[in-house]
Amino acid sequence: MNTNGIDVPEELHFKELNRTQITAISIAVICVLSIFIAVWLPLRFSQAQITVRIPNGATLSQISEELENKGVIRNRYLFMVYASALGEGRNMKAGKYMFDNGDSLTDVVAKISKGLALPDDVSTFIPEGYNVWEIDARLTDLGFVQKGEFARTYLQDEGELFPDTYKINSDNVIYKDANGQMVNGLIDYMKRDSVIKAIGSKMLQNYQKQTQDLLKDLSPEKAREIIIIASMLEKEVRGQKDMAIVAGIIYKRLSLGMPLQIDATVGYGACLRNFKATDSKINCDVTQIAIGKEIRIDSEFNTYTRKGLPVGPISNPGIASIKAALNPQKSPYVFYLSTSDGQIVYSKTGWEHVSNRAKYMGL
Repeated sequence: MNTNGIDVPEELHFKELNRTQITAISIAVICVLSIFIAVWLPLRFSQAQITVRIPNGATLSQISEELENKGVIRNRYLFMVYASALGEGRNMKAGKYMFDNGDSLTDVVAKISKGLALPDDVSTFIPEGYNVWEIDARLTDLGFVQKGEFARTYLQDEGELFPDTYKINSDNVIYKDANGQMVNGLIDYMKRDSVIKAIGSKMLQNYQKQTQDLLKDLSPEKAREIIIIASMLEKEVRGQKDMAIVAGIIYKRLSLGMPLQIDATVGYGACLRNFKATDSKINCDVTQIAIGKEIRIDSEFNTYTRKGLPVGPISNPGIASIKAALNPQKSPYVFYLSTSDGQIVYSKTGWEHVSNRAKYMGL
């Protein structure tokens, strides 16, 4: 072959073509491998989770820049090109996203385009009549605290931890433990103290808000009395009608100088003793207290051995029980008992009460 008047051997020209082809193929392979590594393999290998909040109205360019700055992706431009190639460039959704060490570029695009964001808040419901240990147990089960932490901090506020639904900002929540295992809403260890105080303070503030009109005309001593009685009603009675009748019986027994003989107060006193004996580390289930044995042990909460109200609330009452304590219903009854199915049986005399105890409780 002649090129510009120079004869080039056919075999040399063939070799040059092979070199060109080989170079092109090599470049193509490198590009494919680079794209594969960038798109499909994990973007990072650190164990730390990274959270990124994408605001409403953020452009693909702004999102890419934020992801790169936070260390979620290596190259913002590759992210933009890849997201656009998939047709997801305009589908990026606002929210708070969590990325871990196993996420690839494909995973990152999918999470944001599908809106797989973390919830803004984590909620927990505290029912009416829960005492501080029951609240603690619920928060422990949800992973918000370790057993005993909440009870130890807010024991002195029993009665004023208002029952309601409370939210915790998801910035305080992690979703993997130290071993990398997925967990449901576990509070970051370093933030537990602030979370405990946040929940407790919300409950106390809610109590003030919900009760200020109901208790505004009462002296502090009378308001305290109302909350103590309401706290007993929560543990003794279910329906609002029965709450009002039992409240009337409590006031009647107090006026007659009779001991209240309320089992729930005895159980609370036993739990308080056990809680303090374990250095405030073990929660107590009042339903597991052997009342027959405990009524012989004197305490400030034993309404069998002492007349008058217990020294403090035994649960955290809701509005219904507080209203019942404020508006007791008069009745001819002096005694009552609660059956296993929640029915309230009333008695006018001691003999009738003994008979009902034998009939309904086998005592």
